[in-house]
Amino acid sequence: MTKRLIEAALFMTSTPLSTEELAKVCAMGDIGLVRRYVEELQKEYFERNAGIEILKMQNGYKMKVMQDLESQVANLASAPDISAAILKTLALIAYEQPITQSRMVKERGNRVYKYIKTLLKEEFISAEKHKRTKLLKTTPKFKDYFQINDLGELKNIKVKLDKFIPKQNSDKS
Repeated sequence: MTKRLIEAALFMTSTPLSTEELAKVCAMGDIGLVRRYVEELQKEYFERNAGIEILKMQNGYKMKVMQDLESQVANLASAPDISAAILKTLALIAYEQPITQSRMVKERGNRVYKYIKTLLKEEFISAEKHKRTKLLKTTPKFKDYFQINDLGELKNIKVKLDKFIPKQNSDKS
């Protein structure tokens, strides 16, 4: 039952879940056992050549479609879990990278702090200390998610991101 509950929790969320969060969902105190169940699920998916996998990320575990199948099923995905304002922030970071957080605030306003926090949590960007601000740039996960093979393709980033930006909501443009 617990392993099934872990699987269901990973399936239901679009953000990575830590072993502690999974233990809480399962009402378990044994984080090592939770980790073992996740590893068993990963092995089961691998052995049966499943169409999904459970990835270990910096801040937890996440379920996703296998990379070799993504292009065939991407059009079936519902609206992205990322708002238009966050995607516009990500596009600016991608196009101008590396870019300072202070410049992002000047260009996008104070709300950008919240957007950057979300992008860091989702591991689309990384931040490193740079003088009194942070230097922002995209991560390999960004390239995988948006199917960008080479940073030279970023000139076309607007075209690639437009299909992910919902038309109805928009914070600061």
